[in-house]
Amino acid sequence: MPFCRECGKAVEEDWATCPYCSSTLPRTSVNDSLVMGDVKTIINDPRAIKEGFKQALYEKEEERKTELKRIEEERITELKRNEEEQKRIADIEQRRRIDQKTREDERKSREAARVQDKENRKFLILGFIYGGLVIFWVIFSNFLLKDSNNDPDEIWTFSALCCSPVCIVIISMIWDFFDDWFN
Repeated sequence: MPFCRECGKAVEEDWATCPYCSSTLPRTSVNDSLVMGDVKTIINDPRAIKEGFKQALYEKEEERKTELKRIEEERITELKRNEEEQKRIADIEQRRRIDQKTREDERKSREAARVQDKENRKFLILGFIYGGLVIFWVIFSNFLLKDSNNDPDEIWTFSALCCSPVCIVIISMIWDFFDDWFN
């Protein structure tokens, strides 16, 4: 059976061109008049067939190299895309951590401000109470000592000496109450 010298595929003896690659098939004629009489036989040239096989193998190898190169380029492109995606994900994760830390810092700041505000209100209320107690004690001590012939400076000294321990006890009781109330 003859073969095409360009693509290496099997062809029929009576074909003038290869149906696979459209190349012209070489023909040789052998006249064998001794054995068969005047029979004309067409034989493909073995060297042409060998060259066709070589060419077909070379083209197939080139196609394979081209395909491998294309696959390698696709892999490189995919790796670059994955690397960019990983960078983007890492960037998003970093921004998320920064946002979370910022929110945590803001929460701590608000909590500290809230505690400070409680303390400020507590001291303000206790200051008013202490002031009221002092005023009450001064008025009360003046009322008690009104009939006495004491000097007003002595009254103030007496009031301050008597008022301080009483106020401290009352304020410490109120402090405990407000401490429980504010917390």
